[in-house]
Amino acid sequence: HRMSCKENINPSKSKHYTNIERKVFLQILERYKQIVEIKKSDTTTLKDKEVAWTEICATYNESSLIAQERTIQQLKKLWTNLKQGQRDALTKERQARMATGEGPEVSQITIDPDISNITPHLMKTAPRQFISNMTESCLNAVIESNFRNTPEKIGKERRNKKQRATVYEIPDAEEKLRMERIKQVMKQEQQLADIKLQHEEKIAKIQENHLEEINQLKLRNLKEIHNIQIQINKTKLRILEHDLKIKENK
Repeated sequence: HRMSCKENINPSKSKHYTNIERKVFLQILERYKQIVEIKKSDTTTLKDKEVAWTEICATYNESSLIAQERTIQQLKKLWTNLKQGQRDALTKERQARMATGEGPEVSQITIDPDISNITPHLMKTAPRQFISNMTESCLNAVIESNFRNTPEKIGKERRNKKQRATVYEIPDAEEKLRMERIKQVMKQEQQLADIKLQHEEKIAKIQENHLEEINQLKLRNLKEIHNIQIQINKTKLRILEHDLKIKENK
């Protein structure tokens, strides 16, 4: 039974997405990003989005790399969660740059290149969201930290001005370095994802070939058994004919 993309599913029976399933989904979604991510909400656009999601769902469910078929609603929910996770990662990345030692290590932050390719605007909006999301105590801690590192001979007003510049502005050199690092991470993530996908495809191909080989062996075995059975029947028939002739001669 192939599930319909609009069919309701019991949430308790829904499995978590594997890394390969997420990769397959994002590769399919990338083809429809100009439709799915458009901000318009007129009737024509909404209809186009509905058609796009139907095609995305159908293509996803036809993939041999997925473990469980999904509905449109489930795939939309996955996309919302993936974008939120990417947004959080970008926010933490900016926090790690701005807060001296207060934020998470940059090496621990994962930025998905596939998501960035589909929604590049997240790369632009997430850093600005960081300031509004920080608590007042966090901002004060950053400012205080920068304040302690400023030479005492500089006046208080000048110190405050420098603190604000440190918190709200990142030098061009640092910004370029950050972007280069993000590009490098994205490239490495893409290479890793491609390797994993190729590995899964090879395994699937091996399993397919192995199954075909088993079927061929079974078929040959059945033919051999059939031929032997024919020989046995012929032998029995000759014995019966021989016995019949003996009886007739008597």
